[in-house]
Amino acid sequence: MAGDLSTIIEPGSEFEQIATGFVFTEGPVWDSGYLYFVDIRTNLLLRMKPGGEPEVIRRETGSGDGLTFDHNGNLLMCEGSHRRLTRTHKDTGRIEIIAERWNKLRINSPNDVIARPDGTVYFTDPPWAVDASKRQLDFAGVYRISPDGEVSMEAKDMEFPNGLAMSSDGSKLYVSNTRTEPYLNVYDVKANGSLGAGERFADIPYGPNGTVDGVPDGVKVDEDGNVFCTGNGGGWVFSSDGATIGVIEAPELPANLGFIGDDRKTLVFTARTSVYSIRVQTPGMPVVY
Repeated sequence: MAGDLSTIIEPGSEFEQIATGFVFTEGPVWDSGYLYFVDIRTNLLLRMKPGGEPEVIRRETGSGDGLTFDHNGNLLMCEGSHRRLTRTHKDTGRIEIIAERWNKLRINSPNDVIARPDGTVYFTDPPWAVDASKRQLDFAGVYRISPDGEVSMEAKDMEFPNGLAMSSDGSKLYVSNTRTEPYLNVYDVKANGSLGAGERFADIPYGPNGTVDGVPDGVKVDEDGNVFCTGNGGGWVFSSDGATIGVIEAPELPANLGFIGDDRKTLVFTARTSVYSIRVQTPGMPVVY
């Protein structure tokens, strides 16, 4: 561990490898006693109970990446190479496309997604899964889907928007930028769910001499308002005012992270070939809040 993480990590807790044998794990999210995650490179959606073995619940996910659950308990998934965001209905298993175009133009490659209790959904759309010659949009966007299904472009001021999370009071949206400059932006969330102008929240610098061992990616928030973001060297932790608390150095380079368990005090890292867990002192925010 680097920095003063004494208020973050549970005393005596160490990382445990809870699943392994994958290529590139991502998208950790907790629901009804299960950890859900994806293996992007093999196009698998999996779930597992703590202490159990992962089971494949969907194949051919279209490079499935960011996951969350909506206010009705349906699974939302970013399908990057399918260039769409989908909802899998919990009762029937029906897969519904909820975002594929904006302003009649095909979106690029949805990467991460979150949902609000009123049915609003936000997702990021960097361009990296689409060849430049096939892109219909010449920017990378942050989008909002209203409760009635309308897709609105809310921000296009970041080069490669990636992970995103709401502040603990729901008034701000944090978005990580993965390429060109490694940083976190923050946006005010208006009463109708639209976003205000973005501001720099925190930098997540590359390593010595510009070496890159991880970039800003998955973002989560705990009940104290601390912001967690995977990045160079592991999982970076910031206070709600943007001050760096420390870096949680995982056994393997993580791309995303999430809070699981009934108490939401187990922090998991999806880290390339494996999923690791460590206990923290403050619960993470629930999936929908």
